[in-house]
Amino acid sequence: MYRGGVTDSGIPLACDNQPVAPPISPAADLRAALDRLAEAVEAVGFRLPGSAGPDRRQLRDITATLVRDYLVARLGDMDGPMLVAVFGPTGSGKSTILNALAGREVSPAGVIRPTTRAPVVWCRRGHAHRYAAGAFAEALVVEDDHPLLASMTIVDTPDLDSYADENRRRAERILAIADVGVFVTTPQRYADAVPWEVMRGLAERGLPLTFVMNRLSRRAAGSLADFAAVLRREGVADLAGGETVAIHEQRRGSVVLPKAVIKGLGQVVDDLAVRRAEVVLESVDGALATAASRSGAVADEVRSQDAEALALRAAVDHAYRTQIEELHAHLAGGALIRAEVINRWQRLIGVSDLASIVSRGVGRVRDIFRPRQVAEGFESEVSQEMVAMVSNRAQRAVNTVVTAWEIDPGGLALLNPDLRRVDAETASLAVTEIEGWLAGLVSLVREEGKGRFQLARAASIGVNAAASVLLVSVFAATGGLTGAEVGVVAGTAAAQQTILEHAFGRAAAGRLAQRARSDLERRLGWVLEADAARFMEMIDSNTDSEAAAASIEEAVDLVAKRAGEWSGARST
Repeated sequence: MYRGGVTDSGIPLACDNQPVAPPISPAADLRAALDRLAEAVEAVGFRLPGSAGPDRRQLRDITATLVRDYLVARLGDMDGPMLVAVFGPTGSGKSTILNALAGREVSPAGVIRPTTRAPVVWCRRGHAHRYAAGAFAEALVVEDDHPLLASMTIVDTPDLDSYADENRRRAERILAIADVGVFVTTPQRYADAVPWEVMRGLAERGLPLTFVMNRLSRRAAGSLADFAAVLRREGVADLAGGETVAIHEQRRGSVVLPKAVIKGLGQVVDDLAVRRAEVVLESVDGALATAASRSGAVADEVRSQDAEALALRAAVDHAYRTQIEELHAHLAGGALIRAEVINRWQRLIGVSDLASIVSRGVGRVRDIFRPRQVAEGFESEVSQEMVAMVSNRAQRAVNTVVTAWEIDPGGLALLNPDLRRVDAETASLAVTEIEGWLAGLVSLVREEGKGRFQLARAASIGVNAAASVLLVSVFAATGGLTGAEVGVVAGTAAAQQTILEHAFGRAAAGRLAQRARSDLERRLGWVLEADAARFMEMIDSNTDSEAAAASIEEAVDLVAKRAGEWSGARST
């Protein structure tokens, strides 16, 4: 039964008289969801080189900035001053506009371009601490008691088209966290491309915009109509709407324009001040929609990047798979080891002698292998031959991959000198695997001989002798050809097969040879796959997984849910 009450501070008590945690506000829930979204977006690397890489990283960065630097920050300070960013091309008169609104020189204006290198922040007295870091780290902060500043802070941003890249980046960082944008241009500059690129992004974000045509002369009266046409053509008018204010050209004199000259702009700014809460909500709502859209685009680009990486992986897989399949085919057809190696074996043993011994009884086979150096010499030669063969196959695969990657922008950028040649460890790995296979032949013979190897005929051959016979049997395969078609190699294969069948029986002998061949195929294939892994690791280290895209989409869904709850709480 509930026996609660409240604490002295008014916090409700649960039934066990423990304080109940206050409910988390919808705004706090939304901020937490947005923080999760920012983390998911920031976690995407987009490191795969290629022409799309810079645009993908830019999309990631502007999305994360919008979410973390604007939405999370603004939702934590909804009652804070509205941030109005004055922006535009160099020489458009941004500083003059700010000075006119302030009624005094706040932002120094001049004729040397760029005139505004660092942001100038005009804020309420006692608010300077708000603009001491982040996008304002190098800003000139001017505190004032002007009535406008009770509800807003106005920032004169660096020129968008400055030849100094850092100036443009500073302006864009401030625009990313602004609640309102005031675009200032002139009849000579409004058609410039760079500011429109930025303005389209701001309009897509839903940022409330006001446009100022400054220094308008009688001769340039048609510029207003043309400017309106450009707004429509660029899609900014449809997205952002916004009022266009004309400020006519003035004679040079005071650095502060008379109030009458900026009357129209003054009325717009006064209206913004009156509607501060409404305008901030409009900006936040627009930013939420844009954050969802851009985050979805980031997830799409993760998958597009993955498709490009898949093509690179396919080139690697095809190159090495081709070499592995050819290796298996040559082993099955008896062409894996050069004929000279088999011939030397024949000269050491003698096909006719072996056939004669078999005809008299396979128990005599042990005598052939008694000098162990005969078998060991053949094993050593086989090992050297296979190591050289695998290294050659690996280099062929490398050459194929390099050729394919060189015609792909991403692949070409990933190639380095080490990837253009066989890995230094491949030959060593081949030696290890081949030696392991040779040593494993004895184990195969013992395992297959259980229950049969106790027979006198099999025992008379001996484990080592049978393993050596098995070794030759693997490489003297005839691929189904008859002795007359393949000559002495077929005779050698037939003699080995006769010995194995006599010792283990026909089915077991066939199974033994197949197991030995399969084990060798597996080991040699693994050596080539290990060399291919270098390419795969290079791709993997520069791409993002499907899980990254899914994580972003899950975070977007959560933000949409929390945003709905926040909106519902505002309307009640």
